[in-house]
Amino acid sequence: MSSTQPNEYRSGQVHPFEEMKDVSRVWLFVQGALSLIVGIVFLAAPIKSAFVIAIFFGAWLAVTGFTGIIAHFTRDKDLRSGWGLFSSIMSLLAGIVAMIQPGTAAFAITVVVIAWGFAMGFGYITSSFQFKKLGARYWWAILIAGIVAVGVAVVMAAVPGATLLGLVWTIGIFAIVDGVSEILLGFRVKKSAN
Repeated sequence: MSSTQPNEYRSGQVHPFEEMKDVSRVWLFVQGALSLIVGIVFLAAPIKSAFVIAIFFGAWLAVTGFTGIIAHFTRDKDLRSGWGLFSSIMSLLAGIVAMIQPGTAAFAITVVVIAWGFAMGFGYITSSFQFKKLGARYWWAILIAGIVAVGVAVVMAAVPGATLLGLVWTIGIFAIVDGVSEILLGFRVKKSAN
């Protein structure tokens, strides 16, 4: 080792950076393996996975709503918002319903994705004409993207079950790719540690 390093690292002890790399490698392997398992389960059992997503979404809504209600009553009266309290109560109720009726929640998630597709598509179409007025050269590319987004939203609205299935498969494929990349990165960290 270099003579510029402190004495405690010249005596053969492990440098803190090497310890950090070892811990990082282990967690990359663990996280990668878990991502692979989740991805495989999502692809193998997409309907059950959709219900799991809906339940977790419901739990997230419920926790967000509950903490919002607590925050409302713990802050000063002049900082309280009736709208904030109302939205927190609605989040709590929606979360409870989603956990009790995950099928309904899964359908609601699908509707939100479809609505998002329409909103994004019409937003792009409107923006493209504004860019055209400003003299932008490739305004038509944004117009095409908007038309495609609306077309995809129409297809999703026509077959909402396939849309939900597509969402689950997308999450599953992403989890597998993420898991493989984390495991490969773990091997890379191990190699650099050696």
